[in-house]
Amino acid sequence: QTVEDFKNIFKPGTPAFSSRLGRNVLIQSEPDDKGQVAVLADSMRVQIPWYNISAQKEEPQSTASRINRPFIPAKSSVGTGEESPQLDLRGKRVDEAMDLTEKWLDDRIREGHDRLKIVHGFGTEQLKKSLRQYLSKSHYVRKWNAGDASSGGDGITWVYLSD
Repeated sequence: QTVEDFKNIFKPGTPAFSSRLGRNVLIQSEPDDKGQVAVLADSMRVQIPWYNISAQKEEPQSTASRINRPFIPAKSSVGTGEESPQLDLRGKRVDEAMDLTEKWLDDRIREGHDRLKIVHGFGTEQLKKSLRQYLSKSHYVRKWNAGDASSGGDGITWVYLSD
């Protein structure tokens, strides 16, 4: 397969599989002059060579099906086995994300949740900074923690709600 074949098959927005990452990804760009393609792998946007990308492999829930869903449950890594609600803000503008977050927190607190997961990704980090500043001042929030390597990395913020 040539780079031209690749461009015809894998247009931006196409789900695919990266052998380099060992996971399904979402194509974000065409190959640049060095052959690198921007892909979205969970909450990370990374550049990989076009020839490391192939047709998507089957997963219970692929990256592509999660991209634009504002609320999806995520398995909690706390021992209860209960699910933590998740808000996906990737690709949102800061003002839009803050409005969504405020309403979402209000709804989750009424439902009685105490631990939430917000996915904001990396990008320019402006969304992450604004979100964490907002959470630090919110009367809903007891505390928040950045995700660690085992819970989504710095593209995730865990929120603990006030009682």
